[in-house]
Amino acid sequence: MAIKERDLTSSDALFVLAMVFGGMAFIHRIGSSRVVLLSDSLVVVDAVGSREIAYAAVRTVGLNSQGHLEIQTVHGESYMPLVFLGSLVDWFFKTSDRAALEIRKRLPDKRLPAEKAPPVRKRLIRPCLPADVCLALALVAVVSGGVRALL
Repeated sequence: MAIKERDLTSSDALFVLAMVFGGMAFIHRIGSSRVVLLSDSLVVVDAVGSREIAYAAVRTVGLNSQGHLEIQTVHGESYMPLVFLGSLVDWFFKTSDRAALEIRKRLPDKRLPAEKAPPVRKRLIRPCLPADVCLALALVAVVSGGVRALL
């Protein structure tokens, strides 16, 4: 109905559809960011990738100067999970404080030195089925719109 009222061509409509699917993919990736606490490690899942950090390799967990959760490893690396960066929920409910406390409870009393600590396992691109499907549909819409525009 909106396409008929606005007098959009079918290729324009497909580009609008591609923008909607692309936006859905972006929002789902951001919304699925989290920190997962496992029995012997924690996993920081961000919008695109993820990192698994063994508890024995964590040096400190706390809030940085902006009040965001920050995890520092014995290897000198520092990670700030996306889910706790600038969140309004975090600002009102202090979820970074509670997350830092929960992670600290799981840390061993004795940390390993950097030479013996397991390395941080990184995954550059994590699978996210709903976001990936939306992105594929957006690409199909863009290609279809481009083909129709050429015809």
